[in-house]
Amino acid sequence: MMAIRETTAAASVGVSRQLIGACVISGILRHRMVDEPMLYMILCHDSQDGLSRRASARPDHLAYLAQLQDAGRLVLAGPLPRVDGEDPGNTGYRGSLIVAEFESLAAAERWAEQDPYNLAGVFSHVDISPFKRVLPA
Repeated sequence: MMAIRETTAAASVGVSRQLIGACVISGILRHRMVDEPMLYMILCHDSQDGLSRRASARPDHLAYLAQLQDAGRLVLAGPLPRVDGEDPGNTGYRGSLIVAEFESLAAAERWAEQDPYNLAGVFSHVDISPFKRVLPA
């Protein structure tokens, strides 16, 4: 038998429960294997002096992201410019967005805590949430 995670309407308030077996149960909105990776959105908000801290930490940050990419777990990653343009100049960035597969929310949180940008103080805070990709399929 496979362990299945059932997410019912109660999941909207953070409640989930483990089920054993691969059966369809009335009221299931979504289910997945417990060990199956899920997508998470990591929304990082820059600190006041984030722009000045980015340059020195960038090579390590990109190498850290490359580990996710090499493992086939990275969906997208990039900075959020403060202005509408490729190069924000001195206006800098609002933060960064990363969407990647992790085994759990706790695993995504641990990964984000060790991001070289986070360790260097580029980010003031980080929001992490499960992410459900609809398109492209």
